[in-house]
Amino acid sequence: MTTQAIETKKICSVDIETTELIDREKTGFDYLDMACGSVFDENGSREFLEASEDRPEEGIELVRTLVHYDLIVGFNLCSFDLAVIKNYESKHQLRLAGLNYCDILLDICRSVGYRLSLDNITENTLKIQKSEKGALAPDLWKQRKYSRVLTYCSLDAAIVFKLFQYILENKHIFYFNKRLNRICKLALNLSVRDHLGIITYERAAD
Repeated sequence: MTTQAIETKKICSVDIETTELIDREKTGFDYLDMACGSVFDENGSREFLEASEDRPEEGIELVRTLVHYDLIVGFNLCSFDLAVIKNYESKHQLRLAGLNYCDILLDICRSVGYRLSLDNITENTLKIQKSEKGALAPDLWKQRKYSRVLTYCSLDAAIVFKLFQYILENKHIFYFNKRLNRICKLALNLSVRDHLGIITYERAAD
């Protein structure tokens, strides 16, 4: 998909926060519950609070929102956000298929050879600092500081969307290289993938 083709599509970024941290000793993500999620597009953000007694269906609503987009953008999207979202395929009898997606972190890893944090990239490329550390989200959630986690989640989705737009226009990012102890420029072309997905929504057959 060319840059021109991407720019004509309906695009959003998505960010998910969970009620607990990833357990490296466990396989899969079916043990992770979504605390909240945010979908951001050119018109702003929409937030979803899943793990609350009065709003139990918002995870499903997040999926129903995503199916209206041609391209879903994220940072560590494949290894985390999509994996958590796909839990709803079995938990709520949803069938997810046909997603076009762009995982910025995947393209960075393939270009530089290792993972870079979103904080590092946004601070040096966009001059934006994240409001919280993602690892704190589960503890804040357990403390019932829902609005704080939701605000962080929403800001993260907005930052990822801005980073996506920046890379499309400029074809590079800046990051701090600890080994060299200086800010480096990395040429970057984004890839659109389609082997996971959520373009169509339907109820699974009983």
